[in-house]
Amino acid sequence: MILRSQRSIVLASILVPLVLLLLSGLAVYLAVGRGLDVPSMASVSVPGWLMLPAPASPHALLLNLVVSLAVLLLSALIANLGIRTLYTRTAAPEILFVMLFFAALSFEAFRLGNLMLRESSVSPLVGLLFSRAVLFGRLFGLMAMLVASLYAAGMKYNQYAVLAGGMLVLAFTLAGTLPLDGTLLEATLLHRLGDRRGYLFVTLLLALLSVIDFLIAVRVRRSRRFLALTAACLCLLAGRELLQRGVAPLPTALGALLLAGGYLLFVRNIGIFYLWV
Repeated sequence: MILRSQRSIVLASILVPLVLLLLSGLAVYLAVGRGLDVPSMASVSVPGWLMLPAPASPHALLLNLVVSLAVLLLSALIANLGIRTLYTRTAAPEILFVMLFFAALSFEAFRLGNLMLRESSVSPLVGLLFSRAVLFGRLFGLMAMLVASLYAAGMKYNQYAVLAGGMLVLAFTLAGTLPLDGTLLEATLLHRLGDRRGYLFVTLLLALLSVIDFLIAVRVRRSRRFLALTAACLCLLAGRELLQRGVAPLPTALGALLLAGGYLLFVRNIGIFYLWV
């Protein structure tokens, strides 16, 4: 039986991506109308292969960013609409928290807020808030995947709303304390992190623990379906990373394929495990 609090989480995981998708469409329309461009490609701090093929102009760079953001936002909405029915049939906590993982992808839309502020008189602090909102979404998404993996490995805690609320507070706190350089907006439309190594350590740790927990679930749940779920987790995390950091066609295409493949792997194998369908 699905409780009202769980239904609220499911509803929020659909409404948040929908609202941010609509706002993003409006932001892109206004940015194009005003002739706004992204910062110089010299401000990109990503590995060189994520820049292949390198955009030939600021307009091409903006187009690549819009496409990658569109993939993230549409993936969040479509995935949660598709997986909602599976959750109502199984009430499996792994599915609920993977829905939150997808919903968190939509927070990348706040990067467009930084684009809109490039030629405005609004305080730079507003731009920092947009960047922190993006970081909040990234951290919350990793936490959601970790919790999904813990349930796969046998965790029994059933106060999902309390757990989701704790994740919100923790992600908000971490995003609010990360140092950001308010004077440097990168081509990815995020302010540069002051402590890259610390942030990288936290994100890699959360991702690694998620993968390990899904592998543990193979033994605990005595099903090789969780090997496929481990692969799904890897695909989802890798696709998310490519779409978040890539500003060129190659990482965008690879990220979209990995995200779609991870979603299909997850839905297929979690459905077979719980419903034998």
